[in-house]
Amino acid sequence: MKRIVLLGGGHAHVHVLQDLARESIPGAETILVTPFTRQMYSGMVPGLVAGHYTAEQCVIPLQPLAAAAGVPLRETMAVALDAGARTVTLADGGVLGYDILSLDTGSVMDRDRIRGAREHGLCVRPIEHFVRLLDPLLALAQQRVLDVVVVGGGAAGLELAMALQYRL
Repeated sequence: MKRIVLLGGGHAHVHVLQDLARESIPGAETILVTPFTRQMYSGMVPGLVAGHYTAEQCVIPLQPLAAAAGVPLRETMAVALDAGARTVTLADGGVLGYDILSLDTGSVMDRDRIRGAREHGLCVRPIEHFVRLLDPLLALAQQRVLDVVVVGGGAAGLELAMALQYRL
């Protein structure tokens, strides 16, 4: 039997799970590995920041999708990948072999690359961490004036800057 490992619970893997729920792949075992049991819908995050949505309104629950597809969900993250041996080492100590590996992990910010970012920055990626820190940021803004700088460009950076301005 072939093993397909879906590494990450990103938007593409949400669609894969939906497709597998409609039609399984004969002779294949599929496993979803993700550190989060829900996928934050990134397009709604500026609305969350602005206060238009709750966090729960912005999520796609992965466990029900995986269950409908008959795909076990392993709540952990990858820490190493050996393409030659076709294995993924997981943070929980497990090692998964695979025949096919699909990566949809989303981006992660290197907070140590910019001096001071770890101590003073609120990185948007991974979005789950950003969402957990949003309420403490808003509470801090109630205690004192905050100087906020958005580093990044494009539509997402602009939308977040406007959402923060609106909310604060």
